[in-house]
Order: sequence, then C-alpha cells, then structure tokens
Amino acid sequence: LHVVFKANKIKLRHRSLRSSKSFLLIGKILRQYAEHFSVRVEQLTIQHDHLHLLLRTARRSQFHHFFRVISGQISQRLEKEGLLVAKSNVTDTPREGRAMLWMYRPFSRVVRGWRAYKIVRNYIQLNKKEVRQEIPYRKKRLRGLSTGEWEILWS
Repeated sequence: LHVVFKANKIKLRHRSLRSSKSFLLIGKILRQYAEHFSVRVEQLTIQHDHLHLLLRTARRSQFHHFFRVISGQISQRLEKEGLLVAKSNVTDTPREGRAMLWMYRPFSRVVRGWRAYKIVRNYIQLNKKEVRQEIPYRKKRLRGLSTGEWEILWS
C-alpha cells in the first residue's frame, strides 16, 4: 500500500516535518506502531510537508488501525514537544484553537503487480533524493531522469 500523509505547514513551528526533532520523533512513532500492528514499512520518506510510506501487512484491517493511531500519535506528540503552533491566523475549524496537523485524510493506493511496485519504490526514492537536493525537482519526475540520475537514485 502506498500512503501519503499531507501536513499543514502553517501548523508546524519550523514549517517542516524535517526539523531534527520532528524527523526523529516521526521515525520513532512509525517504527513503534509498525511493530505493534504487524505492518512492515518497506519505504519511508519524510518531506517538508508530507510523508510517503510503502507498507505491507498480512491483514487489511491492520492498515486501518495503523493509520488511525500514527496520524493521532504524530499530531499529539508533536504538539506535546512544542513543535506545533497552537493558534494561527487561519481559522481552526471544527476544533477552535486546537492545532490540526493533517490537511486531508491520508491518500492511499493498493499497489498491484511488480511493475506498479517498482514505480512506487522509484517515486518514493526520488522524493527522498529531491528533498536532500541530490537530484533536482522536475515536472516530468521519473520520466525526465538521465542515466546518471538513475544511478544516483539508488546509490
């Protein structure tokens, strides 16, 4: 399963999920609950305003529980650590005054077949390399990579 959690950057104190404390905390929470719910995190990349996950589990119901818990735990733990802004200029509805980290429900897509699996893995890896500025961002994404950039992608 390919999953994307989109955060509201306005709510983040450092305007990024990649600040050192946030990055470590998110990684710790994902490892902890992946083990608890028997979900294998095959690939993970933490971007400035979203998370990409490639997950695998034996039971579909485990995904639901895993998503519910990690979205809540990440939000609560970031708030507890003071990494979220409590109030902003943006009106906080429906819970006035409470920092709402996630903008939308998580995007998820079942990855079926080897070809689709390889594309998702390459896409997540490309996101990781782009955020580290090892490969420049392009609109064509995977289609626009040169031979040298394909080598960098998995190095």
